[in-house]
Amino acid sequence: MVRLATASAVLGVIASVHSSSNVVRAAVFADAVVSYAPGTAPPGYQTPAAALGGLNPDVNAGNSFGYGALTPFNAPYQEAHIVAIGAGGNLTIHLAQPAAKIGVHAAVGLIDSAYPAGTNTPTASTYTSPRQAAVSVSRDGIVFVPLGAIEFDIPSNYFDEGVSAPGNQTSPGTHVADFGKPFTGSLSSFDGKDWPATLALLDGSGGGEWLDLSSAAPNGANFVRFSVPLGQVDPMFVDAVAVVPVPEPAGLLALAAVPALLLGRRRLRRNHRSNRR
Repeated sequence: MVRLATASAVLGVIASVHSSSNVVRAAVFADAVVSYAPGTAPPGYQTPAAALGGLNPDVNAGNSFGYGALTPFNAPYQEAHIVAIGAGGNLTIHLAQPAAKIGVHAAVGLIDSAYPAGTNTPTASTYTSPRQAAVSVSRDGIVFVPLGAIEFDIPSNYFDEGVSAPGNQTSPGTHVADFGKPFTGSLSSFDGKDWPATLALLDGSGGGEWLDLSSAAPNGANFVRFSVPLGQVDPMFVDAVAVVPVPEPAGLLALAAVPALLLGRRRLRRNHRSNRR
């Protein structure tokens, strides 16, 4: 009885760890604005809360001319959906969980050479203006570690199934992409790709420009700041910032408990044998 009970406990711990590692977690995004200085941002795009939470699947939401699915060829453009940071400006936001990686969705749109079928030009390029900012991250919101000046040229994609006309999809797709899955390609990865090949490249990811924070913030970053230097012509735009959280230690702690359970099992077996004598 002791042997069976202890073995079951060990198996229970292992099963718990295994099942927890396979849980699909909800997407995590920025959840609060810490500070915002618009700089020379266009007046209509100075609502910093637009950078919080997830992306809007309908870029035409609130307009009378119908649905417009967010795809790499149909980027967000409305003042309510994106915030601009102009020359001399900055935006600091808080992340809902400590981040090991962040995915910045900067309202980037790709040129569709076969509109609305969604075919990239031989050298993939954007129809949106360049997005660039100096990015820094912080654990405590006081000390910020710079990541350098970064160009954001990777588009977003809301639906990974059910879209047939990505340049002008007038109905929702049938399956939402994974906004917590980093996209590891570059703009050139889209060169010449048609819509099926573009979806295959994204591989279920919601896209965006992904930044690894492991060197700058080994224990995870809680804050990210975008700064645009004086003299920069084009503003930076932010739609959303997705998060890959720092791994939780629960699974490791559970695995660490297994040797202790096995040791306890051996002691109980010895005590059981001694009592039989």
